[in-house]
Amino acid sequence: MTEAERPAAVVLDATGVAGVADLAEVHAALHPLVRSVAPGGRIVVVGTRPSGDDHHQAAAQQALEGFVRSLAKETGGGRTANLVRLTSPDPASAASTLRFLLSPKSAYVSGQVVELTDAAPADADPDRPLAGRTALVTGAARGIGAAVAEVLVRDGAHVVCLDVPQARADLVRTADALNGTAR
Repeated sequence: MTEAERPAAVVLDATGVAGVADLAEVHAALHPLVRSVAPGGRIVVVGTRPSGDDHHQAAAQQALEGFVRSLAKETGGGRTANLVRLTSPDPASAASTLRFLLSPKSAYVSGQVVELTDAAPADADPDRPLAGRTALVTGAARGIGAAVAEVLVRDGAHVVCLDVPQARADLVRTADALNGTAR
């Protein structure tokens, strides 16, 4: 398999997992795919909150957590593996979370369980999630602070840049370049 043919991500719907046999199917489905995921790729398993009414379902859904944590440790190559637990039957409620977990922004998020609630708001614009917000960035004249300010502006925020008085000239240049405010 060439590098171009390798999948960048695998998303497995495990919301129907309700027993040991279903867990074996999860393993059988992922086993041949995991090694083929491109370096830096993403593996996301979507499950449900364990039910208090059905102990077999609860145990199987809880087992997914251990499975995903182990998978995250074993994949290597910059790949990540995470579990998303839905509380709502509406799969659209997971859209913004999946968008994040499948993006390069989640490179350091691996082996985690993300539990979604019905109260999770939908993003108005996934390309500019910070639109209409203001962020104060300290040390913004140069270096990491300036880079953070750039990312915040890219994501839609207005930045207020702050630094020590000695860095005023660089601070004003950075703020002007980002259409921000220098303080």
